[in-house]
Order: sequence, then C-alpha cells, then structure tokens
Amino acid sequence: VTPPPSFGVSGPVFYNISSTGTLMVPSGGTSNYQSIAQSLGAGWTVEEFITFADQTVGQKCATLYGNGDVCTEADLGAVTSLNANDWRSTNQQYPTPYTSFDELRYFTAITSIPQECFGYSTSLTSVTIPSAVTEIGKWALYESPLSSITFMSTTPPTLGEEVFHDQAASGNITVPVGSESNYFSLAQSLGSGWTVNGQTPS
Repeated sequence: VTPPPSFGVSGPVFYNISSTGTLMVPSGGTSNYQSIAQSLGAGWTVEEFITFADQTVGQKCATLYGNGDVCTEADLGAVTSLNANDWRSTNQQYPTPYTSFDELRYFTAITSIPQECFGYSTSLTSVTIPSAVTEIGKWALYESPLSSITFMSTTPPTLGEEVFHDQAASGNITVPVGSESNYFSLAQSLGSGWTVNGQTPS
C-alpha cells in the first residue's frame, strides 16, 4: 500500500474542514492513514476501498453500489441481489469487456446469480462465487473463456442450463480444502483438462 504523502509545508494542509468525515484509502492502508485521520479530528475515520484487478468491473461496482468513485466491502456486502441487466451484454457482437471478477466474493449477501448475468463476457477468465450462492441461473457465464473458478462454499450451487459454456480447455476450480470431491463432477463436465485444487477428478 502506498504510504500517505509528506506534507512539506508550514501551517495546516487541511483547513476549515468538516468535523466529521471519512478518509477512503486502499485495502490494507488503514494503519498508514490513521494518524492523518486523528489530526483532522475525533469525528474522522478511515475506511478501505476495494482495489479491483479489472478496472472496468471496479468502476461499474463503484457506480452501482459505491460512491461513484470507489466501493468498500461493506457496500458490496449490503447488496442482496444482482440485476442481470446491469452486467450482461444482450448482443454477442458487443461483448462485455470484463477480464476477471474475483471481487464477486465480497457480495456475501447474494444467494443466486441470475440467468445470463455475465452472458457474452468473452474476455472473462477468472471468477469467484460467494459462499452464500446456492443457485446459478442458466447461461450466467455463457461464452466466458474461464480458466479459473473459485467457489467459497463447500457445497456446489445448483446450476442452470449451460451456466459454463466455451470455457478454456483446461483450468482449475478452487474450493475450500476438504471439499474437493464435491466438485469433481463439475470439473469433469468442464473438460478433461480441469482440476479441483490441482487434483484430477477421479
């Protein structure tokens, strides 16, 4: 995490500011910025925002669920459902540009991923399914060339028709240790080159 800047001037840098507020800092940066928050006043706090691997996904999350610029774990944890129309492409000639969405793990309150939610995400190679998700609708990841799928739950969700389609010929499903055998049949359905936690399904 980048440390806070040095304020090499005399006198206050922040002047006549609100008595309460929030410093938004990158994940892991709270301790670096705590002293600045304290200098601003007792009503100031530090909150960490999520740094997304895919900036397009990050900006969409910030727009839909955050403050327009960034979003926090609390913002995404408060989301109880996904609207497929917010995320999918309805025309395969204009696919969505997402490349990864492992930050989906922070959507801890959603229990399903709706039909076609990430349809025609033809550059999406990595996704993480939150632990509370028990159902994924048909074509939810249609034509996504996934090579990495992470499930946070020990129990696989119920899958609709062709949830995974045109995935990579080989890849890995990451699951909680000890639940590998629960996902073997899914890995086999994805292709002979797929493993679960690096294990070849048997």
